[in-house]
Amino acid sequence: MNIAIQNLMIQIQKVAREVHQRAGGPIRDNNSGFLTRAGNGRRTYHAKKGNMHTLTFGIKLIDDHFSGDVRGWKHLLEITDYGFFGGLINTATAISHIILHEYAHALQKNAGLRVAGSVHNRAFYLILRDLHARHGAFVLSEIEATIGRLGLPMALSEKKSEEPAKVQPSARAASGSIGVGSRVQFTTRSGDTVRGRIIRRNQKSFTVIPEQGTGKWRVSHHIVEPLNDSNSRQSAA
Repeated sequence: MNIAIQNLMIQIQKVAREVHQRAGGPIRDNNSGFLTRAGNGRRTYHAKKGNMHTLTFGIKLIDDHFSGDVRGWKHLLEITDYGFFGGLINTATAISHIILHEYAHALQKNAGLRVAGSVHNRAFYLILRDLHARHGAFVLSEIEATIGRLGLPMALSEKKSEEPAKVQPSARAASGSIGVGSRVQFTTRSGDTVRGRIIRRNQKSFTVIPEQGTGKWRVSHHIVEPLNDSNSRQSAA
């Protein structure tokens, strides 16, 4: 692996730990610890074992931003859909968003707001937006400076990797279990939850008729969650 990527991985973990120092009061108040680690593959995720939260950053995923193909990955779709970093996509904003996205999962889990079948839910995106508002500028400045110092490109690579990247959906939309007629919910940029029924599906988006109000919404697959009676009761609780 390129030595520059290895050094970038060190800085990514350092920045994530700094975010924890700035925003991790709720985790520390629960007497929980926080670790970061570099994974050998592409998988990048938050996990909690006992009282320890761990963020794993996959070195192959980070490298793909410079020499592979990350088009269509969830973190890039979130930047454009929610307007993070002004909707600007490059290697610095993409990697900065990965740090904030995974740390948001740590705060979400700590608060008991992550449940089976509802991971990227309204509570998660409220946490993520708050992290971006409070700490996004700091994270981006650190990652931009590191990428520049290491001589890495700011433009995303569009070269196809040997192991094609796959969109990581928040629900089951990509698998085809959500389609026309399905009742779903999603969170808007302003944090509102919209519930409705899908009337059209294409390769990248759904058209949804809301249950309340007029008009229709066109939304990306990855922000849509299936809605059933248990979801409705939980949202109302």
